[in-house]
Amino acid sequence: MTNTNYKMEIERNNGNIKVYVCKAFYKNAKFYGTTEYKLWQELLNEHPNAELVVKKRQKTEKMIAASCKNMTYENMTAYIKTQENSETILEEFETVKERSKIQNNPYKYVCDWFSKTYPNYKEHETFKDNDETSANTPELKAVNN
Repeated sequence: MTNTNYKMEIERNNGNIKVYVCKAFYKNAKFYGTTEYKLWQELLNEHPNAELVVKKRQKTEKMIAASCKNMTYENMTAYIKTQENSETILEEFETVKERSKIQNNPYKYVCDWFSKTYPNYKEHETFKDNDETSANTPELKAVNN
């Protein structure tokens, strides 16, 4: 059974034709008799110089945001302050933020540096998950006006 959910993008440039397809289409186009193979052969009959290219998947902003979730500069700074020799690391952090200003995506540049510097950052428990903190929190009473 072959995957027929695909999207072909054709780029014509100075007589050269590039056909961008997903990885699944590319794999199936190699096997005789598949739907993808037949489509590719039809295209080759019309355009013998056509080139089949696997389209690389680009990271979307949502994927970037998910990988850096809750990593604001403020939270990064607060986390760095909990580490040994935090003064030195904070200076480096400020340098990274300055360097990021010339990047296409400054936030991602800083986020990548932070993730590389602290690969176990996401493994730490939050205060919300800690039962001891909730036991010490005073109970709030409703006030009627």
